[in-house]
Amino acid sequence: MSKRLEDLYPPLATLALQILAKSETVGIPIRITNTLRTHEEQASLYAQGRTAPGPIVTQAKPGYSYHNYGLAFDFVILAGTVPTYSDRVDWNKNEYWDYKEVGEIGKSLGLNWGGDWGWDAAHFEMRVLPLRELRAGKEPPKT
Repeated sequence: MSKRLEDLYPPLATLALQILAKSETVGIPIRITNTLRTHEEQASLYAQGRTAPGPIVTQAKPGYSYHNYGLAFDFVILAGTVPTYSDRVDWNKNEYWDYKEVGEIGKSLGLNWGGDWGWDAAHFEMRVLPLRELRAGKEPPKT
């Protein structure tokens, strides 16, 4: 699984950089944890909690996640505050309202935020095409 912004659809990578900057400005530093996933990686994540050990971490089968097309990314909130934060995640301080604030930043830029679905507050996606068209091989418009 990639963490590289370069693996995202270029307009989404630009928005991800804006979210990173705006989040730091409001004192909620974040880092991108996942961008592009192969279908095999998606299958492995989907199996978790179903046919493989561990908790369920995704509702999307391979081909049914915008991650599979470079149109989604996940993030985590870092410990501390700007400018003294660390690259360590403090899970005790990862409160939903912090994710909601970051979610509002992404939504203000036109992205879909997973927190609106009630279960994926650390996720953004750009729906430039429906998944059925992406699965059929159609590519997002060139920028």
